[in-house]
Amino acid sequence: MNNFIFVSFLFVSAAAFSQPEVMANEIQIERQINESLDNLAHLDFEKNQLEQGINDLETKLREKKKIINKRGRALAYLRSFQWGGLLSVEEPYEIERNLKVIDRLNKYDLELFKEYKTTIKSLAIARQNLTETKKQLQTMISNLQLQQTRLTESDTMRREQLVVDKKSSLLTFKGQLARPLVGSLLLPYGSRPDKQNQYVFISKGQLIKSLPQQAVHSVGPGVVIFRDHLPHWRETLIVQHDDNYFSVYAGLSPGGTEQKKLNEKVEKNEVIGVANDEEFYFELRHFENPINPEFWFKESL
Repeated sequence: MNNFIFVSFLFVSAAAFSQPEVMANEIQIERQINESLDNLAHLDFEKNQLEQGINDLETKLREKKKIINKRGRALAYLRSFQWGGLLSVEEPYEIERNLKVIDRLNKYDLELFKEYKTTIKSLAIARQNLTETKKQLQTMISNLQLQQTRLTESDTMRREQLVVDKKSSLLTFKGQLARPLVGSLLLPYGSRPDKQNQYVFISKGQLIKSLPQQAVHSVGPGVVIFRDHLPHWRETLIVQHDDNYFSVYAGLSPGGTEQKKLNEKVEKNEVIGVANDEEFYFELRHFENPINPEFWFKESL
């Protein structure tokens, strides 16, 4: 699976959204959390780039310092000679050659000190930028934690209201869902720089290490509103649950008696297909907003 950014238009084409009946505040917080996660990943990427840049500048500075020390020793050695001796040669071309050598050495030394000074200034600026970026990161992390707290409070209030109104919603199962399959987590939900820090990687769900032909279960009751083969995703199912929640199952084996068909109803924990190979992708959404499924499962990976 080379692309983990799920195409939102699938939801639009699979089912027409009704007007939101949930609290607008909850949907807004979900969107804010997604924006915060993406901004956090980009800022973390910037921090890593600054740290790498500082390491490179410090390495460059050490190398320049070594060269300066060598040049200092060389100049000290030359001072032990009479400078006029460089000019008291018989052949005119030797005088011209020595003058050129001295001129080049002077220019080299001057450029060397300029580069050293410039590197020191660049290092100071980079360190200052890194300090500011770290402050921004801490502020953003605090805001994200606050948003998560607000979402938890909103979910709690809405669950209580759902019970009073006797309405069905996947939200009533939050924290109690069984995972679609058992496996180790290869890629968690969220945004983060890649290991080489060359780009920001965005995952709107969880990539799980699976076994071929391993049973995949629906996390909750609902209706299959999408089933098709997608590039990079392979066989994919989308189940619509009550209260405009959606679960996505990608990396399934095509066909088979276990796989549910379009418009077919499914029950909680019912087998809806089998994994095709060693990578299975799961995503959970509320309306068009991807949400972190980790908070919905009763067991952690």
